[in-house]
Amino acid sequence: VIKRVTDYKEGIGRVGGDEFMIALPETDSLKTMEIMERIKKELEKEEGLISVAMGYATKTDDKQSITDIIQIADSEMYQDKRLNGWENKIELIDKIIKRVEDVYPSEAKYKKIMTELAEKISDALGYSEKTREDLLSAVKYWDIGKVRAAGCLTGEDSYYYSNNLISETDYHESGYYILRHIPGFEDTACIVRNQDKVLTGQEPLSYPELSKVLGIIKRFAEIMYLEELPVEQALNTLEKNVGGNSYNKELFIKLKDIMKNVYGKHN
Repeated sequence: VIKRVTDYKEGIGRVGGDEFMIALPETDSLKTMEIMERIKKELEKEEGLISVAMGYATKTDDKQSITDIIQIADSEMYQDKRLNGWENKIELIDKIIKRVEDVYPSEAKYKKIMTELAEKISDALGYSEKTREDLLSAVKYWDIGKVRAAGCLTGEDSYYYSNNLISETDYHESGYYILRHIPGFEDTACIVRNQDKVLTGQEPLSYPELSKVLGIIKRFAEIMYLEELPVEQALNTLEKNVGGNSYNKELFIKLKDIMKNVYGKHN
């Protein structure tokens, strides 16, 4: 990409594990910024998950050494990384989600059902705007941890039935560690981490209610899509999956009524 957008290809070099430098003779700051912008735009076109931070410095005094110029550019690059790092991470995460959905079209169909249910549930249960946003964010990123799975980006037929992929518990943990380092995503990270404990009965009182909601609507979406059951039968199957004392029965009954109202038209 760098070679494609710069004329002086002899001035391009790698200076670290993931750091590159461009020396641009007789190039002022304005021209340099134009080149940087072109690099970013070209990277957006590339296939793959790429995030970039850049900095530059222009020599305006013969007394300045090349070492000084490099140090200034390096400092500018780290400042760009600090200022835009979280935005870059979110953008990268969105690219990961899109890649997972491209490889597994079922993911997008699950999320369409889940998003609709999350919106209806938020309205029916009177969730605050913050709680609603947390639930919708968890629905969007519930499977972000799958990016660690072997084969996740190689086009295997099914995530759920492949022996080469990590367990659900592992990808939930992976998703948690990805999301928790991004400001504003701490609650989403906890919801994602605990989403299926509602189905297993592990520490039923120690994790967020939204994890229980996410786990139930995700499983309902899977049953609706994979098993193609009528809504009433899908809900009965779901109730068996989350039976016993492993969930909040009162909450499940509320969600069951909402799901029936939303998807009864599919019977």
